[in-house]
Amino acid sequence: MPDGNVERLRAVIEAVNRRDLEALEMLLAPNVEIVPIRAALEGNTAYAGRDAAAEWLAALDDSWDSMTASAEQFRDVGDCVLAVGRFRGRGRGSGVPFDVEAAAVARFRGDQIEHLLITTDVAKAIEAAGLSN
Repeated sequence: MPDGNVERLRAVIEAVNRRDLEALEMLLAPNVEIVPIRAALEGNTAYAGRDAAAEWLAALDDSWDSMTASAEQFRDVGDCVLAVGRFRGRGRGSGVPFDVEAAAVARFRGDQIEHLLITTDVAKAIEAAGLSN
């Protein structure tokens, strides 16, 4: 398991990009709550519990022909890490490409993430991390 919360969140991003469910599940707490971008855009609920990672990865593959995430900036705020970067890909069916700024806020309990918020509203993510613009 990666050392340090920034490295753990970086490992989550890499696992999502590879669609590596086993690696992702090792980084997430059994009671994790994942609030993806789609929750804000479509009013979907978050994914929660032991099956959250599998459900999230399946939803990504259902929505996008391709999708990768990157993070250029990380801020460690104790039990919380903020990452700011981009989501890039192509919509399934529509073929429409996208490239949007996005952010993730991961809240940790010990070595695992128990809450993961992913949003295109970077200001919202900064606030959720307890930081100010």
